[in-house]
Order: sequence, then structure tokens, then C-alpha cells
Amino acid sequence: MEESKTEVVITDIKVPFWSVFWIVTKVFLAIVVLSLIAFMILSVPSFLLFKQRQQIQTQRFEQMQKEFYRKFEGR
Repeated sequence: MEESKTEVVITDIKVPFWSVFWIVTKVFLAIVVLSLIAFMILSVPSFLLFKQRQQIQTQRFEQMQKEFYRKFEGR
């Protein structure tokens, strides 16, 4: 049995405008929602790291300030 291969060329697709509009709108809304969720998921660890770094910098500054005052207390 020999199979014949047939080439198909699509030249036009008829799709109602409102169907395409609603599909594009739904995709857009899904992207917006997923972007917000991704932003929230990624911002929490980022915020925690920033907060920890800020606390470390504050501790270093306070330590340097104490050393500075100790150094010039005797004068």
C-alpha cells in the first residue's frame, strides 16, 4: 500500500472579530494576574534580604559611632 502525500496551503482563515477580541483580552488579563503574582512571590524574599542587610548596616554604624565616641572621650 502506497501512501500519497498531499501538500496543504492555508490562504485565509475566517474568524469572527469578537471571538479574537475576547481571546486576546483573556490572555492579556491572565498575563497581568500572573505578573502580579510573580511580583509578590519575588518581592517577599527581596524585601527580607534588604531588611536583614539594613539591620546589619545599622549595627555596624552604631558600633563605629561607639568606637568614635570612646576614642575622643578622653580628650
